[in-house]
Amino acid sequence: MKKSSLLAGAAGAVTGAVAYRGYRDYYRPGPLPPASEIDSYLDSLFVRMGLPGLRHQIEEDSIECKGERLHLDVFPSDSSRRAIVFVPGTSLYALAYAEYMHKMRLLGFNVVGFDPRGHGRSGGRRGSYTLDTLLEDAAAVVGYAMERFGDGVAISGSSQGGIVSFYAAAADERLDAAVCHNIGIMDEPSVFSISRWPDVSRFAARLMPLAGLAPELRLPISVYLDLAAEPTRFGMNALEFVKDDPLVVLAVALKALVSLTSRPLPRPVEEIRVPVMVVQAELDAMFTEAYTRGIYDRLTCDKELLVVGGASHLVLTNDVDAVAPEVAAFLNEHM
Repeated sequence: MKKSSLLAGAAGAVTGAVAYRGYRDYYRPGPLPPASEIDSYLDSLFVRMGLPGLRHQIEEDSIECKGERLHLDVFPSDSSRRAIVFVPGTSLYALAYAEYMHKMRLLGFNVVGFDPRGHGRSGGRRGSYTLDTLLEDAAAVVGYAMERFGDGVAISGSSQGGIVSFYAAAADERLDAAVCHNIGIMDEPSVFSISRWPDVSRFAARLMPLAGLAPELRLPISVYLDLAAEPTRFGMNALEFVKDDPLVVLAVALKALVSLTSRPLPRPVEEIRVPVMVVQAELDAMFTEAYTRGIYDRLTCDKELLVVGGASHLVLTNDVDAVAPEVAAFLNEHM
């Protein structure tokens, strides 16, 4: 009896160790790998993008926000004092959108991309953030851009970063404009349409008050996003594309999901005064055109809606040439 108990305990320990290792290796919740591994991956990423020489032309900088270091990737333009602050999407980091930032620089804008806390090469526990911390980080980087390039600053973001940019437009009247690939109002019931399983998300939202018991509990982003359903321009789906990326965050803290299903806009959407451009992919299955138009039509500020025909959710990496000139035209009018 004693021997069988010992064997069962040993088997349980081994199973637990294997399961943890699988979790650790797939979701990578721990510290970043060595800089040499990150550099090697980023070099290969830029080759895939067709921009092999670009990476080493980008300036790296950092600032501090709320005691944590924010990593910045700066694309300076010699011909302009105007600047765009760029916010990446869920689980990603600024350089994943290097082509977009580079082409906005070529169109006459300084661009400052940043990795929010808990993302990419910035400080903080990986995957640990809220919509409020994202907004704090964005405001800090807007301040950096103003100090370096002058007062003419716009904000732009993709997916979750588009929502952050939309919320920043409602909160920060220092901004000349906001260009949002995707918008949302996170405390309205319609937000659950964004989720992979809307009915499950509605039910889970009722349990969110319990999140205070374990705010740092990590949940896979696959709980609400289906990366395998999103094509990239590299001949693979988004999940296949990011699985070997050492900087991608594949699991986020429960507190992040709570904030992303409950945080109201800083002011009513009808009272936003900063000019807003909304970028919508025609075939986006997450942020549908109907959902986007329902919010866009309520805006009373100067606004523009760009619908990119035939494009899916990853429009800011897959279809940059269809987006960048239109964004530049909007910003030239409002900055």
